[in-house]
Amino acid sequence: MAIKCAYDEDGEEKSCISISDEEPFHAVRADLCQSNPIQATITMTMCNENENTIITPYQLPQDSTYFRYSGANFDVPDVQKNILPNTCRTIIRQETIDTCKKKWPMSIQLEGNMPSLEGNSYCYCYVFRKSTIYVFPPPPIPSPLDPATTAPNKGKKRLMLLFKNKLLLLNLHESINE
Repeated sequence: MAIKCAYDEDGEEKSCISISDEEPFHAVRADLCQSNPIQATITMTMCNENENTIITPYQLPQDSTYFRYSGANFDVPDVQKNILPNTCRTIIRQETIDTCKKKWPMSIQLEGNMPSLEGNSYCYCYVFRKSTIYVFPPPPIPSPLDPATTAPNKGKKRLMLLFKNKLLLLNLHESINE
């Protein structure tokens, strides 16, 4: 089983699966997140790699075999049908990731049996991945009465730039001819 999530950034394919909560795949300012959705392609694959054994997913409960994204099962017509030897079921979906939401879970689960095997033929496999987004606050807007922007700092200006969803603060110095 495998899950892949990918999106295009400036003509380059990037993964939208996070390694951990501490390593998000994307960062966006909170006041800009509504205008920065990500169009992602999610590919989920469930395979039977056995040579001669059919896997029969359990029919009840119906939630025992699924392809799931953000808490909802994908509608996969043949999800409860037998998986023949050396075959896979793959679904590819286009999803819009709302960058204001911090976590997007994805999972695949197969629960069934392999009737051609003698004895206990229980089969279970589960894969979980998630997309994590770091949503950071906008920079504070300085007050006109803020001492940092008045006389003692005369000749200094700050320039704030948002470049590829990263905030850059630059201190600009003017030449003062006295």
